[in-house]
Amino acid sequence: MAKIVDFNLVECDEILFEKTSLQSYGYGIISQLPMKDRELSIQAKGVYSYLVSCAGNDKQTYPTQEKMCYDLKIGKVDTLKKYIKQIQSRGYIKIVKTKKGNLHYRNVYLIATDTRTIEIWKREFEEGKEIEEAEVITENKKSLTYGEVKDDENKNLIDDNIIPQEEEKNASNSEEIKEEDVKEIAYKLCLEENPNFDTLEDWRKEFFIGMKISKLLRGDM
Repeated sequence: MAKIVDFNLVECDEILFEKTSLQSYGYGIISQLPMKDRELSIQAKGVYSYLVSCAGNDKQTYPTQEKMCYDLKIGKVDTLKKYIKQIQSRGYIKIVKTKKGNLHYRNVYLIATDTRTIEIWKREFEEGKEIEEAEVITENKKSLTYGEVKDDENKNLIDDNIIPQEEEKNASNSEEIKEEDVKEIAYKLCLEENPNFDTLEDWRKEFFIGMKISKLLRGDM
């Protein structure tokens, strides 16, 4: 008779060698509900799983579309958007488009954790209200909640993970965002997409940052 292997013993090395643990790369808990949803394609389930794996305790994440396409080996952003629409139509996620001043910052993906939220988001998708808008600020930081985004026209996205960690310069000022702010955002996006970005040659870093700045100013991010 074949010997039964206790796989828990294999995993016990995680305690001593934390970097070898899969959980050390980040993880999320996925409900069986979306995985058993026959209205979702296998590709849409893959994108949903990716978003959940990136989300923290606040159940929100904000990878760029380029990064998602790269990590999931999806050829075109339009193809990715099609899968995201599928997930939205089933009420599993909500998208918040964020801005800082006059500059589009990034999309934040909220993950539903309750069937009542799913029904609300599903109905909003059917009504063409699947995307909210919010402004990134640096004061009164706290986690973003769905209710706070919907409450009024002056919506503010106030999440520590999303907000750049520099002092806000004249928060009430309506001037256009300054060039150094754009460059900092571009740098953070480049670093997020490539953890080894800082090891590149300076001219390469400037090239990629320049391309990212152009996309940000055009609103393509």
